[in-house]
Amino acid sequence: MIPAWGRPIAGQALVEGMLALLLFVLIGAAVAQILWLFGIQQLSQAATLYAAKQGARTNLETTSIRFHYGYRMRGIPGVNPALLALDRLHPSDALMTQMSERSGSGTQVLTDDFHGPRLQLLSPEQREAYLDARILTIAVRLCVDLKMPIAGKLLSSAQAFATGAQPCGWLGYALAAPFEVRTQATVPIESRVYRP
Repeated sequence: MIPAWGRPIAGQALVEGMLALLLFVLIGAAVAQILWLFGIQQLSQAATLYAAKQGARTNLETTSIRFHYGYRMRGIPGVNPALLALDRLHPSDALMTQMSERSGSGTQVLTDDFHGPRLQLLSPEQREAYLDARILTIAVRLCVDLKMPIAGKLLSSAQAFATGAQPCGWLGYALAAPFEVRTQATVPIESRVYRP
């Protein structure tokens, strides 16, 4: 084919243009995936804090914490709130038992006899243990399956390389491009009764 200006068209510009367009599409997909992950991480952090506050009010019940986390994350596209691992980092069961006393009904009641100025009468170690027993720290690991063609595999592989473990390996089944969003929240315990 010869255009009006007299030189034949070879198609090289078309091929270069298509390759450049493909490259821009892939870069755009990677940027979109990273921005989506950033948004998910921020929303997960807010949901973790909300769930930790609810857990601090409901005797550290794991079911309540899971429910409230799932409630906050339910409407986010591409996220299944059931694909999460919930860990209570602090306080340990041993510390809770040490700082509690058993009541007649079989529940453990946190000791509440060192409030205000009387807390100053304790030794620094006892004071620290008393205060540590009243701080709840939870960690949430949320699994998301990345959808962008090449960017998802690349981000999943990068996380596996950085952590030294397969992302979402604890799920029990494989996802196409798994990515683990990790969040943590620390709140004061507002409940005096602890049920192990």
